[in-house]
Amino acid sequence: MNCPFPKRTFIRNAIACVFSLGLLFALVSNAHAVQQQVAIGRIIRIELPIDPARVTGIIRAIETTANELGETSNATRNCLVLQFGQTGAHDQSAYEDCLKIAQIVRRQTKVEMVAFLPHDLTGHSVLIALACEQIIPKPSSKLGPVLEPSDKPSQGIQVTYKEVGQGRGYPSAFVSGILDPSEPIYIVENGTKPIVANQSELDALEVKNKVTTILDANAATGIDGAILRKHELVTYTASSRDELAQHLQVATDRFRAVTVAEAEWSVVRINIRNNLHPSYCNEIKRMISDALSRKANLVLFDIDTTGGDINGSREIAMLLASSDFRDVTTVAYVNPKALKDAALWVMACDTIYMSQSANLGGRGNLIVDRPGLIEDLKQMKRNNGRNWSLILGLIDPNTTLHTYMNRDTGETRIFCSEELTEADDEDLWQEDQLVDVSDGLESQQAFAMGVADRVVTNIEDIAATFGIDPEQIQNIQRPPLSRFLTSLANNTILMGFLFMVGTWCLISEITTPGLGVPGFVALVTLTIFFWAQIHNDTAGILELLLFIIGVISLVLEIYVIPGFGIFGFGGIVLVFTSLILATVNFMIPSSNFEWNELINNMLTLLLSGVFTVTLFLVLRKPLSRMWFAKQLVHTEEENTPQREWNEAMVHLEHLVGKMGKTHTRLSPAGKIIIDGEVIDVISDGDLIDAGTKIVVNEVTGNRVVVRRKT
Repeated sequence: MNCPFPKRTFIRNAIACVFSLGLLFALVSNAHAVQQQVAIGRIIRIELPIDPARVTGIIRAIETTANELGETSNATRNCLVLQFGQTGAHDQSAYEDCLKIAQIVRRQTKVEMVAFLPHDLTGHSVLIALACEQIIPKPSSKLGPVLEPSDKPSQGIQVTYKEVGQGRGYPSAFVSGILDPSEPIYIVENGTKPIVANQSELDALEVKNKVTTILDANAATGIDGAILRKHELVTYTASSRDELAQHLQVATDRFRAVTVAEAEWSVVRINIRNNLHPSYCNEIKRMISDALSRKANLVLFDIDTTGGDINGSREIAMLLASSDFRDVTTVAYVNPKALKDAALWVMACDTIYMSQSANLGGRGNLIVDRPGLIEDLKQMKRNNGRNWSLILGLIDPNTTLHTYMNRDTGETRIFCSEELTEADDEDLWQEDQLVDVSDGLESQQAFAMGVADRVVTNIEDIAATFGIDPEQIQNIQRPPLSRFLTSLANNTILMGFLFMVGTWCLISEITTPGLGVPGFVALVTLTIFFWAQIHNDTAGILELLLFIIGVISLVLEIYVIPGFGIFGFGGIVLVFTSLILATVNFMIPSSNFEWNELINNMLTLLLSGVFTVTLFLVLRKPLSRMWFAKQLVHTEEENTPQREWNEAMVHLEHLVGKMGKTHTRLSPAGKIIIDGEVIDVISDGDLIDAGTKIVVNEVTGNRVVVRRKT
């Protein structure tokens, strides 16, 4: 029986089916790849009118940012947005200055140049907008006119405007009408694409029965964004930065502002080292104020810190986000770490660079004032556009982050629960993957997520990006005394040595009667040790009190309450606890890093204590022969003959059988009173409370053994 489908037809259909499936797979894969590509956007704010002193800074900002975006490894084309500020009346920016900027804008081919008009744009600043590839106005913002109604453009200005405008695809009549308010602009509906025409062009058209529309808002009053969009003179309108980012297909957390310097770069460098603590944060703020007083327009923070003061970091971050830094570019160079709360003010900077092995954020402490911190982060986002949910996750271990995908646009963003709840389009965001930043971000991770602007090798790379000679960078130093004290407090070898000497002398002083040189040395060395921990904000009054109470408890146990009871055990626990708390800046560990830090510090302290005690016991006798060591270590070798003579003169055999009363608790050693005389004794094994009647059971030399009287 013959097959109803010939073999050749079957093969042809099979090949077509496989090809179709392969094509479908390729299209889906390509669509997914495009969806995963994330463009980067930067915004340069141009304040109006343009001050001639700022022209160089604007040009340098455009060139520097465009080059940086162009070098970014990204399959999509990144965007550079010029956001024009508000002017009270007609903009008075000089034509020559605007022309210089427009020429630079036209040369940028590696990035997409966009003009964003949140306010009316008039005057020659319009020329800069025309030089961009796109103009995206707010629906209510008007474009034009360039000249006042009483002015007429020169031939040269007309040629320049037409050349710039037509080079970006704008109709000649539109450019002429925007330039000269006396020329109306017409829209001719000819059944295909509307034609934009001026009066002479309209007269030359054979429109007859065609509908002719005169643009109501002509160049005399400016043309608002809604009309520009209606007649396809602009592609989009946008009412906010988020809407602008959506049109440009830029992730909102990668859409950040770039500060424009007033003139040539005046750069200062502030080195941040060691742990952050209140006094150090205050010094950092003073150094920042010093930078502003020097009229610096670029502040470079060279950072290597583990953080440690969330309140101080918040104050620094809000200072960098304040209006004082509107005309100052702030650059953070993480080299090699900015852990915990230090990430807060790093993320407040305009630009972030990280070294190859750098780490940012993570391992943070619990946040007490979370609502207040969130308000600060929102202010930072309004200033530089950074994702505040991600910043919160980097410094607060209790923050859970997820990626969410917008069902309508396909955009992917990172949200914490608070930011998602506040989103107007909350229902459109679909939860995707968990984002774990509890251990911070390494440099490549930070770059991939848009947190770091670039991974660099050294500070010279950053200087080259801004066209700065490294030798022209001014260093702002902390006061010499402050630097010395900080270096002293952070010298772990020195602090370890002081701790060992202090412990040694403390043991020597406690285990021998009287006060001497060991007690004084222990007081000085341990005071310096605790001062260093307080200076680093890892110790406070609590740790100091615990240590003092622990030492007093040990002294009471040794001299007042013979034996080893609650005071002895409690004293050791209190001393150990105080030393542990003095080496960390948290009370209760709340992250894996803090647990590891606590365990490592406990082991280090325990081994140090064992080593010190062992060394004390081993070297006690050899050191007794050295004059200096004799002052630090009480020895009884030199008193041995006298002690033996005294012991030989003591005869206590007459006490056998006598009755008395315990003066202290016998556990088993202690003191008794017989015939008004206090005598050191030991019990026959029982623990006997103070005030109990006893009987002397045995005397051997000066060793007196007693038992409870039955």
